[in-house]
Amino acid sequence: MLDQIIFLVHAVATFMWLGITWFVQLIYYPMLQRLGPRFEQEHYNRTMPWAIFLLGIELVTGILLLWIRPMAIPLTLVIIGLVLLVLIWLSTWSVCVPCHQKLQTRKDVQVYQQLMRANLLRSLLWTLRAALVIWMLTLK
Repeated sequence: MLDQIIFLVHAVATFMWLGITWFVQLIYYPMLQRLGPRFEQEHYNRTMPWAIFLLGIELVTGILLLWIRPMAIPLTLVIIGLVLLVLIWLSTWSVCVPCHQKLQTRKDVQVYQQLMRANLLRSLLWTLRAALVIWMLTLK
């Protein structure tokens, strides 16, 4: 029972991020580019705590799945999912967060373009993660 709850929470967090990241890529960031540093500061202050919380849930449940997972789900799939998640975290903390911090002080088209490229990578990685979770769901 615990294994199924952990997997369900993990799947929900992954699917939430899939929707969030594509919304951000296609609608929010292009709009954000037209706004200035003040809006960027507000965006960062309001979204960062929630983003860290949801990323944390996805990461913690992903790690727990290494030991507590439905029997039908192979360890290899969990490890692949965690590798994708590590790549997402690296992109987030090494590129996206610094871009947001720069954009809080000035409007810069090149920084926005860098942010858009990094978020596209994250969106693609979350798409792969969601496909992997769907695959896991079919194994249950």
